[in-house]
Amino acid sequence: MMEFLLYIFKVNIGICVFYSFYRLALHSLSFHQWNRFYLVGMVILSGFIPWVEIPLSGMDNRFGLDFQPRFFQNFQVNLPDSQVAEKAVTDSFSMINGLLFLYFSVALCLLTKFFLDIWQVVKIIKKSKKKKTSEYVLVETDELPISSFFGYLFLQNADLSEKELRQIIRHEQVHIREMHSFDLMFFQFLRAFSWFNPIMGLAKKSISELHEYIADADVVRTSSPADYARLLLKLSVGTVQYNALNKFSTIKIKLRIMKLNQMQSDKSQKIRFALAMPLLAMLVMLFSYGSPLFAQESMLIGTWKGADMKMKFNEGATVTQDAYDDMALLIPKTTYLFNADGTFKYTSTHRETYEETGTWKISADKKFIEFEGQGKKVQHEIIELSSKKLITKEIQKNSGGVFTWGEFTATYVKE
Repeated sequence: MMEFLLYIFKVNIGICVFYSFYRLALHSLSFHQWNRFYLVGMVILSGFIPWVEIPLSGMDNRFGLDFQPRFFQNFQVNLPDSQVAEKAVTDSFSMINGLLFLYFSVALCLLTKFFLDIWQVVKIIKKSKKKKTSEYVLVETDELPISSFFGYLFLQNADLSEKELRQIIRHEQVHIREMHSFDLMFFQFLRAFSWFNPIMGLAKKSISELHEYIADADVVRTSSPADYARLLLKLSVGTVQYNALNKFSTIKIKLRIMKLNQMQSDKSQKIRFALAMPLLAMLVMLFSYGSPLFAQESMLIGTWKGADMKMKFNEGATVTQDAYDDMALLIPKTTYLFNADGTFKYTSTHRETYEETGTWKISADKKFIEFEGQGKKVQHEIIELSSKKLITKEIQKNSGGVFTWGEFTATYVKE
């Protein structure tokens, strides 16, 4: 479950980065449809980027880059004995379980409210008078403001002229035709899982505003901008509330009227959208390659079960077949638990149950996993590391530590 929290954390970092770029470089442009696709795309990409994997090798850094901050180079947790390590493991799980409980409790409450709101709209649709047209279903009700929800257009009994009614219906038809409700439901659903990130709320507000700008622009193609602006003001201060699933404030109406009179951005300004590509590359590199916080350490955290072991003996090493067979059975019965606080637990059920605890860290050169516990230090060289697979190599020496008689290459899979 720690992996899940790290994944959510990475997704929200991506959303923050992309949305910050939107506010700085794209928000003021008149390319509302492009901005809409950018906001939807940034959320989708932020969800996929953490899944991109560039396997890490302890023998090679293909880009020659080192993202490792000095803090992590010097980071080490020192525990005096196995009892302290066991306590740290317990405390770590308690903290993680507490965070998970808090996270899912809030997310569940928000999701419940989300689905209850949808259910209330469905109930109103069922009991209201409806008229089906070729493009939408007209629902006459005073329980909802003038708005649209997927293929349904809600209309109040209001004092509106025939011209104003045509403008309103044209506006809502744009929402229905371009499926703006899917965007809003998508953002509202994801907001429940990103409740701790205020940027997600701002992104939802921005997508809603863009929907209105797109629909408004379509209306003024056949209507006077001044007449339509007066209609917006009338609906904002009168008895009728004009919105698409959201109540509009006076400030929002002012923004919409300003957008009606905004000069069209030069087409060459679309190059700004291409400037988001370096952000995409940066996030992929940050999450998937060199950073120990988001790559090696986060990948290692969890339980790894031995899958296979290959042995290579040096010339002069004397190993019997029985000893060879016995060692081959060791890894498949071995489990490593790497905790986020820098502690580990090693368990082997080969012949008899054996457990060992201590601390772990990635070496400064990112080539080794360094273990320390019960009065000894061991290094395992990282051959390959991804979110599901770990291959390490350990040099075996004689009891005096002088003669190197072989090496073990072990493969582990994440449970």
